[in-house]
Amino acid sequence: MQAHDGLNYVDLLSNYTHLPANGWIQVTPTRSTMTKYTLVVSSPDGSDSKAKVVQLYNGGSASGSVFYFKMTNNQSSVTPCFTIAIYAQDEPTAQQLAQQQNGGYTATPITYQQFVDGC
Repeated sequence: MQAHDGLNYVDLLSNYTHLPANGWIQVTPTRSTMTKYTLVVSSPDGSDSKAKVVQLYNGGSASGSVFYFKMTNNQSSVTPCFTIAIYAQDEPTAQQLAQQQNGGYTATPITYQQFVDGC
């Protein structure tokens, strides 16, 4: 797995090699709260990769949770769908934030697994 920092993903933050299939890492932002993670899996039959952009927020003293949404826009042929995670006090607030931050897209609540699977 590789982690790249910032919006342009130019600075290599970390390179985690040979993690077990059920492994995990704990991430603490160093220079930016936005990071692109790329997971590459290999076997004798070939390899595949998947990338995910993650943005970490400081929750501060406010209580809340992370809510997951599938963002859809039938008018876009470039990006008609993507998934997003929003930290908020409740799901309606998170849904409103997701739609405000992504004008023209409709936010539909999904599960964590659907978020990870993507569109």
